Amino acid sequence: MSGNKTALVLDNGSDTVKAGFAKEETPHTILTSVVGYPESAKFQEVADRDNPFIGQDALHSSCNLDLAFPIKNSIITNWDDMEMVS
Repeated sequence: MSGNKTALVLDNGSDTVKAGFAKEETPHTILTSVVGYPESAKFQEVADRDNPFIGQDALHSSCNLDLAFPIKNSIITNWDDMEMVS
């Protein structure tokens, strides 16, 4: 086993998820933490919803979407949506 180990840093924020390595100055990846469901799927069971739009696709979609942010005030409020973001 090599002695060179670098820690991975994940920052799950209300608007973005940032990932990178501890020795780097900036994150390697930044994702928008939003999930968009077509408005027609709003009252359907989760299993029956169409495939949601994730991240930038949700923000820039031409469809009318019900946007959900799975993290609020540093707390994951919807684990199913959070798993889709990551």
